[in-house]
Amino acid sequence: AGKHDNSAHDEGGTQLLQTFINAGLWDEARIFTGKMTFGNGIPAPEIDGNIINKYKMNDSELQIFEKKLPLHRQINEHDTY
Repeated sequence: AGKHDNSAHDEGGTQLLQTFINAGLWDEARIFTGKMTFGNGIPAPEIDGNIINKYKMNDSELQIFEKKLPLHRQINEHDTY
């Protein structure tokens, strides 16, 4: 049996990314930041998630976020019956 990959990768512009974020159509985000600037540019999308890991790489940082679950989902996922 083959392994199924249930992931989607989006490298679109800010507006497309923000649409996915606002609709809750994401589980994990990986955000690279560094010291280099590219002029005025376009602001990055805003994301409200939990940072689950950080990695430093030379002058850059990778932050890995997961989507915040609604409170009732957080409680139910930790219940054992």
